[in-house]
Amino acid sequence: MARHSAKLNDTERGLIDRAVNMVWSERGVDASITGVGEALAGLGNEAASDLATALAPYMTGGTYGAFFEGQASLDLDTDFTVFEMSDLATREELRSVVLSAIMFMTSQAMTRSPRSVRKLL
Repeated sequence: MARHSAKLNDTERGLIDRAVNMVWSERGVDASITGVGEALAGLGNEAASDLATALAPYMTGGTYGAFFEGQASLDLDTDFTVFEMSDLATREELRSVVLSAIMFMTSQAMTRSPRSVRKLL
C-alpha cells in the first residue's frame, strides 16, 4: 500500500511497524490508515514523511480513502463468500491492496475457526 511499485526496505518496514503500533496502542480497534499516515508524518523522519505521502491516497480525503476508513463490512462467517472485483480491473494499485487485505482477513478467519469446520479456499 505504501509502495506499489517497489518493495519496502528494512528502515521503511520498521517505520511503518512503529507507526502501526503507536496507532494501535492509542486507538485499538478504531485505528485506521489515516492514523498510521499521521503517525508517520509526525515521526520527524524524511523516509517516514515519504511513506505518509505514499499513503495519502488511501487516507481520509484521498482517492481511495472511502474504501479503507470506517468499520470493515466484510463478513466471512457465511457458508459461501464470493468477492466480485471486476470494478478493480482497471485500478491495479487499488486491486493489489484489496487482494492483500482479503487474503489477510481470509487467512485470519480460517486459522481462528475450529478445525472441525470444513474450509475451501
